[in-house]
Amino acid sequence: MKMKTNLVFLAVLGSLLASCDKNTRQTSEPPVATTPTQVPATTNPAPATSCYRYLSGKDSVTLRITTTGNAVKGELRYTFFEKDKNTGTLEGQVKGDTIFADYTFLSEGTESVREVAFLREGNDLVEGYGAAKEVNNKMVFENRSALNFKNNTLYKKVDCGKDE
Repeated sequence: MKMKTNLVFLAVLGSLLASCDKNTRQTSEPPVATTPTQVPATTNPAPATSCYRYLSGKDSVTLRITTTGNAVKGELRYTFFEKDKNTGTLEGQVKGDTIFADYTFLSEGTESVREVAFLREGNDLVEGYGAAKEVNNKMVFENRSALNFKNNTLYKKVDCGKDE
């Protein structure tokens, strides 16, 4: 029994000495100069990618967008039966429940830029139409507040991996 007591005493004593030694080392070392860490004022949300498709007879439109905060980038492809396809990129902003973006595309070998608008309706998007004018080689809406979203161009949300 005495040997067991001695072992316990030695274990406790060893622990105390080890902790004292750690404390001594920590306080005897010179303080390390630290520089303040810069923390961004706001953190950017993670990008979110969504895909949409419009189908009507032999016509289709596919839209793939990546949204980061209010910024939107993506790809838009119009495929209308017996007409030239036009495929391009879009870049713009989300304002409330509406996306406004510049669509840069090739059609018949010519690069063009036009403004596009999509209104969120639940999980889907509706493309907006309205009078446009050319400004600095780009077609822009004359009056965004007069856009018509009451049409049959409903882009249904689809799985991005599914036959875009």
